Amino acid sequence: MNTNSVEIEDFWPLAPLQAAMLVASLRAPESGVFIQQEVMSLPEPVDARAFQVAWDELVQRTPALRTSFHWQDLEQPVQVAHRHVALAFEQLDWRHLDAAAFEAQLVQYLGDSRRAGFALDRPPLIRLSLIRGRAGQVRFVWQFHHILLDGWSAQLLAAEMIEHYRALVRNVPYRPPVRRSLRHYIDWLATRDLEAAREYWANVLRGYDEPVEIGLPRPFGRAALAEADTEVSGNLDAEESARLRAFARQHGLTLNTVLQGAWALLLGHYTDRDDVVFGAVVSGRPPEVPGIEQMIGLFINAVPVRVRVDPQAALVPWLKDLQSAQARGSAFHHLDSAELQRCSEISPDRPLFDTLVVFENFPQAAAKLESATGGLDLARANVPLSLLAVPGDRLHLKLRFDRSRFHGDDMGALVEHLLNLLRGMYGAPFATLATFSPLSDAERRRLIEEPTVGDADARVELDPLELLRGLARDNGAAPAFIVDDRMLDFDTLERASSRLARRLHDLGVDRGVPVAVSAPRSLEQVVAFYAVLKAHGVYLPLDPAYPRHRLEQMLADAKPAVLLATGPTPPDGPATVIDIGDVLDPCSGDAANDEPVCWRRDDPAYIVFTSGSTGRPKGVLVQWGQVSNRLTWMWQAYPFGANEMACQRTAINFVDSLWELLGATLQGVPTLIVSERIGTDASALIRLLASRGVTRLWLVPSLLKMMLEAQPDLGRHLPHLLFWVCSGEPLHADLYQHFRRHHPEATLYNLYGTSEVWDATWFDPDQEPPVLGVVPIGRPIAGVRAYVLDSKLRPVPLEMAGELCIGGVGVALGYLGPAELTRERFVTDPFAGSKAARMYRTGDLARVQRDGLIVCLGRRDQQIKLRGFRIEPAEIEALLRQAPEVRDAMVVLREGRLVAYVAAPASSFDARRLLAGLRERLPQAFLPTVIARFDALPLTPNGKRDRLALPPPEEVSDAGDTNPVLPFEKEVQACFAQVLQLHLVALDGDFFLDLGGHSLAALRVSSRLSRQLGIDVPAGAVFDHPSVRQLARWIAECRAATSEASDEELLALLTSMPAAEREALLASQEPAESRGVP
Repeated sequence: MNTNSVEIEDFWPLAPLQAAMLVASLRAPESGVFIQQEVMSLPEPVDARAFQVAWDELVQRTPALRTSFHWQDLEQPVQVAHRHVALAFEQLDWRHLDAAAFEAQLVQYLGDSRRAGFALDRPPLIRLSLIRGRAGQVRFVWQFHHILLDGWSAQLLAAEMIEHYRALVRNVPYRPPVRRSLRHYIDWLATRDLEAAREYWANVLRGYDEPVEIGLPRPFGRAALAEADTEVSGNLDAEESARLRAFARQHGLTLNTVLQGAWALLLGHYTDRDDVVFGAVVSGRPPEVPGIEQMIGLFINAVPVRVRVDPQAALVPWLKDLQSAQARGSAFHHLDSAELQRCSEISPDRPLFDTLVVFENFPQAAAKLESATGGLDLARANVPLSLLAVPGDRLHLKLRFDRSRFHGDDMGALVEHLLNLLRGMYGAPFATLATFSPLSDAERRRLIEEPTVGDADARVELDPLELLRGLARDNGAAPAFIVDDRMLDFDTLERASSRLARRLHDLGVDRGVPVAVSAPRSLEQVVAFYAVLKAHGVYLPLDPAYPRHRLEQMLADAKPAVLLATGPTPPDGPATVIDIGDVLDPCSGDAANDEPVCWRRDDPAYIVFTSGSTGRPKGVLVQWGQVSNRLTWMWQAYPFGANEMACQRTAINFVDSLWELLGATLQGVPTLIVSERIGTDASALIRLLASRGVTRLWLVPSLLKMMLEAQPDLGRHLPHLLFWVCSGEPLHADLYQHFRRHHPEATLYNLYGTSEVWDATWFDPDQEPPVLGVVPIGRPIAGVRAYVLDSKLRPVPLEMAGELCIGGVGVALGYLGPAELTRERFVTDPFAGSKAARMYRTGDLARVQRDGLIVCLGRRDQQIKLRGFRIEPAEIEALLRQAPEVRDAMVVLREGRLVAYVAAPASSFDARRLLAGLRERLPQAFLPTVIARFDALPLTPNGKRDRLALPPPEEVSDAGDTNPVLPFEKEVQACFAQVLQLHLVALDGDFFLDLGGHSLAALRVSSRLSRQLGIDVPAGAVFDHPSVRQLARWIAECRAATSEASDEELLALLTSMPAAEREALLASQEPAESRGVP
């Protein structure tokens, strides 16, 4: 600290919120987040000299305005009150500007000044400007760092200054108020029982291990690059405000309590949580300190408010409990943010709360100045979302938000939702919390009806067999399916499938009886499928490439009466097995006429297996109505034209293969069958599609990407293929745009579905194409209803994430086996108007955009969609844990790869053996690319498995390494150890997460390293590079970039860097020969 002792009037420790502001300001010095700017309109004439004198004398009699802050070389930061400071008072003449230019110049001036900020160790931390405009317009700008003053103090000072100014202008004596020094409050803080406060907050926050974040989509483009945050506002009108005040008064509640209760309800709806935490600004002026109401300084603090939102609780008793809890906690409001964080189970690198509520409650005399000063901006704080409530004849709400995190439209809707909740409170004081919704009636109708309901499904009963008979009769010689040099015409398909159907009938196959088909994509498999259809059986496709054990599980659960196969079959399958290798032989069976079969909408039609969380696949039983609706919708919405050629390349155990088997065929359009080998070879697939003139193709986005990589000019090579459909996994916008550039004549659709609902929603690119993120999954197809709901099956606001739920005719009958899972996932549709209507809870997260399009955000339970497979990580984890050496396992998707992390002893770990065991039980697509070993898997503070803490597989390393090698590792390691009082520090140990560091300790590291190394190591560097290895490398790179590094330092750094980074660093250097670097 370089302050001359003669200049010091007094010094004392920082108040609780000052410490947090100091750290935040040093971490992001140019953010201007705590710079307060008050603009007052003053009536002419203004005596500039008297105005300046009033301020000079105010500063000289107010220690808080002469304070600086110091942390360098100190164990704890301090604030110093100086005896004298030189006040910056600027007078500007803008009378040459018209009104519009004046306002624009003012905005620019304030922005520049905010970015300039203040040097916290150089007082005064205030700036004054008097700006004159045309027609007697005068604006006074008062800027100060919030670390000096809270809103209460600022209003007291504004009132004092104006009274003094008026006395000077009138030439009458002025007697300033007598105020006690801030030291009395600081001394009182020193007497507080910190252990009691820690115990109180630890009890309040026990079990709270995940911050409450409002999951609205982040903006892209200019909004995301905005420098400053911005605000939206709203208010209750006079009558509504009076009714709210009366409600609070009648039930003995403060308006602050009512507001906090409404905010808790809002967060519950926006986050789908019954346990929410937000920050609240408290006055911090304990009544037991004499003269506290007139003291000047920063007394406020931001403390967590934890509210449990019990849907069955009655409103008024719940609010009274909240008010009582706040009263109990007031004795412990003095704990600073670092201590509060340590009392919680939240990781130190994450904020304790993401939203802040400020209820403006200034002293009565100072409040009269609000109209003159425009009110103090208390809502500006180091959180992304702050709510400021200003009571009065009209309750005014101001929402300040970070434009890099939130859209203005979303924030405007949020304010309206909060107002809706407040209106609901005074209208139904004893209703249960479950009855309160932030949505207006109009919003609710829009969310349930407009964007979520497809056109009415066609009620005409579709008879697929009659369609096939008609095609065989009228166009029998036309090709129905083609594979290699073989062709199956409609007449042959009709006759061959009838012969096989007769055999199935003779074996007892009828309505609801499963028949398994195990065959690769082939003409024989096609005939088998149509034979099951004609026999009125339930089609069960079995991919012969699946592991034997998995096929045996499927057969055991589905219990088919007959197995139709072309190759080896599992020994534990059904007793009756028919080899369909000769099914096209006219002598393979009787050519008897079909018995008439009438497919009804509720007839079971097929079974398809999907990934299960227990390690065992689960079978989905689907009715004919779903198939009929899907076919009819596509035929009507996108009818086939002349000379079209379809394609079957989807694996037979996927529901999309049903469209490929039925969709084109029943419309008389030939279908090309693609073998499994060619179907995954992008180059070979392109050649085949081109040679056959295929016009429609279903594929997963990962295959589309491979095709574009293999042949970017797809439009030239596949000129006939104009109808492309992606499904099975997210379609990213960059891939979508890449396709449009290279095949502009084609149309790429995005389709969403699951085994339980087949295809449910459809994105038509006639709608606005996306530029960033993922392509929307669009709107429901005909006959389908799609909702985005929270866990209580309530519609969530537009743009908010919720679970995608599908209703309508597309919903399957349920799962095979125990009914518990069916009851859990297939529930009553609360919006269909019929108790018999059901909907399927997909487990996928989604949101409805303001244009009504639905965007899928991924699995709610971390289930993964990869290359068209829906993979349940829990299934793979369960199989991994069956290995005797594996104690625990987690499986995640990393950069398009499945990565397994296992906890196992190094002595017995064998990744190849584990992978071989999985290969016997899982399809190839379910196998992890990497299996990484740990002694123990990361856990959250309350013992839950922490997937977010898993490192990328290429970064898996031993965090216990303590031997410094690279430049500056030794110095940084010693500094960490000294500041944190540790004997030894792991090079990869996180300063905050692993080593017990906190924000003030990070300041000490910054200070000591800057002094020891002779270079500036800002506090932000410690936060951004929190391990010894990371921070040391950052320091080395900084020195290398400025050519200050020695040759030895540079060589050591270069050898540790990836090639691309090494080349970039060398490019920034002077020629290597001039440094002697090889």
